[in-house]
Amino acid sequence: MTLAIEIVGVALGVSVLVVAIVAIGTRGGGSKLSRGLAATTRHLSGEADPPAGLVAFFEKARSAASAVSARSAASATEDHPPQ
Repeated sequence: MTLAIEIVGVALGVSVLVVAIVAIGTRGGGSKLSRGLAATTRHLSGEADPPAGLVAFFEKARSAASAVSARSAASATEDHPPQ
């Protein structure tokens, strides 16, 4: 039961953080923080392209997952040949 409460608490915390980022970012302004939050808001709302580093991260993760899956499939067929 306490795990469920902790999960709900974390989810609420993340939600509040996202709402705060969007609220501050939409107001804009001249400070570096405001510009960064405005850019984050555009990314979260889908108005801007995803950051190149994030795209590269997911491409590496996808290729690593494919390699693991291929090794797993190969080892499964070695251990248990088709009948």
